[in-house]
Parts: sequence; structure tokens; C-alpha cells
Amino acid sequence: MKQIKILKMAAIFLLLLACVFVFIIVRMIDDDSWQIEQEGAEFKGSIFHKYKGKIYAEVAGAGDREIKGADADSFHEFKDDQYKSHVGLDKNAVYCANERTTLDPKALYYVGNNYYGDGKKSVFCSMFARRDDKLSSFNLVLGYILYSFGIGDEPILYKNIVREISDTSIKPLLDLNLATNGKNVYYEGEILKDADPSKFRRIKDESGWRNSAFYMADGEHVYFKDKLLAIKDDYSLYQIADFNDVYYLFDPKSGSVYANDFEFDPKFRPFSLINQGREHTYHSLFRGKGGIYYYDDQSGQLYRAGDDPFSGSQKQITKNVFIDGKNLFYLESSEIRANSRSGGLTLKKRLTFIKRLPIDDGITKLGDADLEGSVWKSGDKIYYFDDLGTGQLVKNTIYEVTSPPDVQILLHQTNIQTLRDLIGQGRLVPVNGEQILQAQSVYDVGEIPIYVIFFAAFFIIMIGTMRKEPFGFARFKKYEK
Repeated sequence: MKQIKILKMAAIFLLLLACVFVFIIVRMIDDDSWQIEQEGAEFKGSIFHKYKGKIYAEVAGAGDREIKGADADSFHEFKDDQYKSHVGLDKNAVYCANERTTLDPKALYYVGNNYYGDGKKSVFCSMFARRDDKLSSFNLVLGYILYSFGIGDEPILYKNIVREISDTSIKPLLDLNLATNGKNVYYEGEILKDADPSKFRRIKDESGWRNSAFYMADGEHVYFKDKLLAIKDDYSLYQIADFNDVYYLFDPKSGSVYANDFEFDPKFRPFSLINQGREHTYHSLFRGKGGIYYYDDQSGQLYRAGDDPFSGSQKQITKNVFIDGKNLFYLESSEIRANSRSGGLTLKKRLTFIKRLPIDDGITKLGDADLEGSVWKSGDKIYYFDDLGTGQLVKNTIYEVTSPPDVQILLHQTNIQTLRDLIGQGRLVPVNGEQILQAQSVYDVGEIPIYVIFFAAFFIIMIGTMRKEPFGFARFKKYEK
């Protein structure tokens, strides 16, 4: 009986996998993007194509989307003294990518910084599409099912931002996405509360010459995008890091830190950033009162990773390695992935560690590596300290060099493949230091329940059997000849 039950479960599982496979194939085959790109007439310098009497906009993350109601005969891309590749118009309307605006095409003009006007109103039209965070996985699948039955529009996960402004007197302010009417400051079409346009500026990053993309101030107030922060402006403020779409603002006078618009708990001030680089980390780590802290971008909260291991006299000797007395402290990271219900591997966790390696005999630098990294000696051991990182498939921060002749290869003859070969051949051996603390982010992948996938696939298969050209296979007949 037990074997029969197992066989039944296996059969159901295989059936579900088959349905999922068909579902994916249907979605791929029914996607016209390839034909639109290859066979459609392109409006030069823009994201628009004309295909079979319809106009499509290539939306980043969403493919080619039909512009509903656009007049194909009169449609053209918008031009002024510079191309605006994401704005088009016909005799009836103006379009921001595939979104219709209320602007009059006969009076359209470009204000600047992604703002447009027609003499009666102004509109902000973002240059790039943004993910619609309000659209859940469940609603996305449900939307596709309804759309397959001809109910509603096809759900779109990425859209350009379109915001209408009744004011026609706005002018560009500074640069991208900013405008003013002399009284108010607009960011992406929304008024920044209490902002003074006459003193408005972008906050600098730690270099002192690059502007922050999202932190702004006016001498009194500080903003992250359109959010007013609870901190007074000071010219000493600067952005210290940007990490996994999280941007950090630092006040050196008070030691306060913001992660985007989230303020670190003041009771742990003053904070100081430990890691500027991101080569071997998934989190920005901060020393604070009572320990080491990090911001989790998944929960949007500040967490304590553990006790502060540093004595206060530590010295940073590479991007990811510190020396403190007779110890090396170094940063390292890992990812945990697992099989998902819908197939493939899904990210579950990202971890960042501080590890310790005793060096009783001290340590001496032998030289910088031919690539990003350096070679060091402690007693009779030689180490390679990596600065390339996991993005270059170099998983660990510190490797022991097991063959002394390889030192010269590292210093003078290394390319990325040579380095990977040295690791793969065991000539560079990862050092297994003592883990002192860890920061972690747990990812809620929002997997679609298997029964939802099953019914979605079932409905689409049903629809395909009722169509004259099931699953769009007839489209490929001309390519078979």
C-alpha cells in the first residue's frame, strides 16, 4: 500500500511538472516580442515599433507592450533638440512608453528632466519602467488566467511612472526627475514637503564630488527621493554607501545613519561603517554602541549581528581584511539556495560574516596581485587576500598559497581564469577562519502555490485546444518552408 501511495504521489508530481512545462512553453510561444523586434518597423532612436497595424512600446522588464488605441498611421516618436526615446504621440494622444497621458499632442513640448507640457498641464514621464510591488504572484497568475479568457488587460509587472501636474509654470531644477515652479520642488511629479527650490541641492557621496542619486537637501530639510527625513540639513552630511539598492546617509557630527528613509536607532549612536566594498559581503556592517549592526533590506529593520570584535586599534589592510593585534578579521559571504516548487533553485538566504584568523607571527605584505588582491606572509604561511569577490566567482576572501612558486604567478602573471584554475587545482586553499558573527537576510520568494500553477496551466491548455491556432504554433509555419 505504501508503495502504491508513493507511486500515486510521483505520478501527480510528474503531471504537475508537465502542466507547468506546458504553461511556460505557452507563455513563451505566445509572446510576440521576437516577431515585433525582427519584423516590425522601428521608430529610430526610440522604444517604439509598428507591427501588423499596431504600435508597441518595448518596456524594460515587460517586453513589447501594445499601446491600446494608438493610431498607427499618425504615430511617431517625440523629438525636440534631443531624442526622448520613451515618449511618442499620434494625432490623438501622447504616450509615455505604453501608458496614455492627458497631454495634447498638438501642443506638446519638453520641459526638461523627464517633464512634459502642453500649455494647460504638465506631466512627469519616467524614463525607465518600475516594478509594480502591489502586484502579487497570485494576482499575476490570476490576471493571466482572466486575460486568457478575454477578461481584462494582460497584467504588467513593470510600468513607467506617469504623474500629471496642474501647474504649467514648472522648469527644470538641477537634473534628473526634478522640477520647480519657483515655490515648490517636484520629484518625479510629486511635491517635496517644505522644500526650498532656491537652496535645493543633491548631497554628495564620500568622494566629495559625485552627487547622490536620491539624497537631497535645501539647507534645512533632507529628503530621500520624495520622503522627508527627520534630520536637519548640514553640509557635512554625505552618502557613504549604496548596497543592493539600499543607500546609506551618514551624519559625521552625530554618528547617525539612514538606510534609504529608515533611521538607525539613535540609542546605538555613534555608528561607523566597517565595509566600504561589496566584493565579499551582502550587507553593510556598522560599529555602534553595544555591538555590530546591519540593515536588512528584506524586513526593513536594523539588527544586531553580535558583539564588536575590534579592540579599537584595528587597521584595515585590504578592502575586506583588518588586522587587530595578533588577529586578522575578515569579511566573507555566502548564499543559500534550495529547490523551488516550480523548479530550479531559489534564493533563500544571504549571509555576511566576520571571521577571525590568528597570526601569532605577525604578517608582512609581499605585494599587490596582478589582479585585484594582494599576497601576504605570516610565519611559514603565504596568503592571497582577494578583492575580486563572489561576482567574479571567487568565493572566499583569504586563500593559503600551498605552492611557493605560485606567488610569482599571483604577483605578475594572473588573469581571472588563471586564478580560478589555481583555486580549482587546490593550489589556493580557502582559509577556514573562526566565525565571529553573521548578518542575514531571509528571502520570501513569494512562490506561487503549486495548485495555482496547476489550475493556471490547466485553463491555458483548455483555451489552447479551443483556438484555431493552438498555442500559436501556426505562426512558425512560414519558417518551416
